[in-house]
Amino acid sequence: MPSTLVTMPTQCPLMSSKTRGFLASPEGLQKLEAAKAELNLSFAAIAKQAGVSADTVSRLFHPEQNKPVSETSLTAIAQVLSVTPEDIIFAEDDQCHEGFMEAQRRIQESIENQETELDLSDLGLTSLPKELGQLQNLTFLSLSDNQLTALPKELGRLQNLTSLSLYRAHLTSVPKELGQLNKLTFLDLSQNQLISVPKELGQLNQLTELYLNHNQLTSVPKEVGKLNQLVRFNLSLNQLISPPQELGQLNQLILLDLSENQLTSIPKELGQLNQLRLLYLNQNQLISVPKELGQLNKLTSLSLSENKLTSIPKELGQLSKLTSLYLTNNQLTSIPKELGQLNQLTSLSLSQNQLSSLPQELGQLNQLKKLYLDGNQLTSLPQALERFNKLP
Repeated sequence: MPSTLVTMPTQCPLMSSKTRGFLASPEGLQKLEAAKAELNLSFAAIAKQAGVSADTVSRLFHPEQNKPVSETSLTAIAQVLSVTPEDIIFAEDDQCHEGFMEAQRRIQESIENQETELDLSDLGLTSLPKELGQLQNLTFLSLSDNQLTALPKELGRLQNLTSLSLYRAHLTSVPKELGQLNKLTFLDLSQNQLISVPKELGQLNQLTELYLNHNQLTSVPKEVGKLNQLVRFNLSLNQLISPPQELGQLNQLILLDLSENQLTSIPKELGQLNQLRLLYLNQNQLISVPKELGQLNKLTSLSLSENKLTSIPKELGQLSKLTSLYLTNNQLTSIPKELGQLNQLTSLSLSQNQLSSLPQELGQLNQLKKLYLDGNQLTSLPQALERFNKLP
């Protein structure tokens, strides 16, 4: 048995700088409880065999009380339970001690006061206290800006949760049990390292906002099409190649952001999103877009910049509510004359294409305030657009 063990940092709450003591880590606590159950020993029996007080045993089994045990007591208790001391305490290079203790303190306070909101963000947590699953009254929980990599399935017990924030938590996976949070309306999983999300997220039928942007997703499960209350869905900055056609079932959706992916196509079913106002498809690999996008009669902003489009469907001229259309940096050689029907359009960006002329019908865009045409081969403009004359 090593003679030197890792002490808790002296800055941990309620720990004297002169005291050399130890607290069980979350993983260590699980090992302690498993060994206690296997040997069928009470605290009193463990204490008797270890030659320590029952209170000392209790302290080791309840790290949330922030009452460390001595090295001698730790070693004796571990020997009785046939576990290795180093396996039940925090590792030497673990930087989360102070944050973990603070999380336990906040959780205990929330339990005692039956609070409905809990903020555990930016504590440097690499794991979560198991007591988190006891917070049945919680409606708001933030675990953002931590180092978690994974989440305990016990989160699925928080049945009253309506808002869960997990951005920048270094997550590489999320448990399917999140699908049990049937009152959840807001879920932010952005800026993590997720390569997939469980299909059970499709069970969150009260969800109105879902943020999966800035991950490493190559696909999303078709079950997301069941989120029929979803209003805002951000999937930008991933590695998606083709979104599922079931996205077309999200008939309450107002914003859909699929920008900065690797999309080579988009499903025609997106044309069924009859409440959609904002659609971002920029910075992908699209060579065409389906004519069904022309059915989005409430759309106000459409971004298709930085793709590989050689043409756009004339049906886009049916988007009677459209105020902004971005087609910058594509390979367009012509623009359909039907875009002249967009009588609400205020901003049109056609820069960095291969246009040599524009249809006269664009002169009918009476509401147009901004027109970007640089980086083309235009030599003249329709007479009604000469007020925008910025040609080289």
